[in-house]
Amino acid sequence: MALQFQTPITLENGITLTSAYGRVTAQDEYIGTMLQAYVELFVSEEAFTAGAKGIQTGVFNPYASVAYDRSTMGVDILDLAHDALIASLAAQNITATKNL
Repeated sequence: MALQFQTPITLENGITLTSAYGRVTAQDEYIGTMLQAYVELFVSEEAFTAGAKGIQTGVFNPYASVAYDRSTMGVDILDLAHDALIASLAAQNITATKNL
């Protein structure tokens, strides 16, 4: 799963990406009560698949944390990480959706 960015992203060097592709990483803390999520940005899914390096934008926070309770939220932490990042990005005026 990944995120598809709909909001144009203007990089620090002035280049604007009209859309972008983000791969998500999720990790639950050792005590199991918080999830940490991170999105790495790519120009496109094709660029990611071809082995291109991720883009460091410097214009938004690519991290999100969310409280986690395995017994009520389930075990699919990657799906929860996507939701946390979508909410975090929305708070930064960036629209992204899950790309399943």
